[in-house]
Amino acid sequence: MPAVTVSAHYKNNDGISRINDQLGGALDAIGLQDDSSWDFTVYASKMLTFMPRPVLVNIGGRATESAQLGLLGFTDDYSFVFEASAVVLATERLMFAAEFKQQPGEFMPTSLIGEPDNWWTVAAGYVINPHMTIAVGYGHFGRVANHKANAVWGITTKWEF
Repeated sequence: MPAVTVSAHYKNNDGISRINDQLGGALDAIGLQDDSSWDFTVYASKMLTFMPRPVLVNIGGRATESAQLGLLGFTDDYSFVFEASAVVLATERLMFAAEFKQQPGEFMPTSLIGEPDNWWTVAAGYVINPHMTIAVGYGHFGRVANHKANAVWGITTKWEF
């Protein structure tokens, strides 16, 4: 039986009004009038152990009014978008992961702010010791506002007490 979580997230972008003013009201014109909203999520997670190595699968959805996770503000209409991730525990210390996030398109795109693309990432992580992990990842975020945000690389380390 998978573990199921249901949650609500409040998002506020207190700088979006200033950005909208600097853009001459462009965000208002395409339907991004709000600076805050609530997201509602439901996810199911399951560790699959019948394969040679364990695989953690997470599948869910998000009801959201946000544009680019709230970076560009919020619409007046909710969209339900799909999200999923999987982690393969290749060894006791090495893992590989992938994630997909569907992006809603509830606003009218313009030449200034284009239609959002779905996001996906891949990553590899290594447990150095019981307190420290390191991971490297690649992100493909497509169009964010009027820029392409592809080939985004990141590295993280985490120390736990």
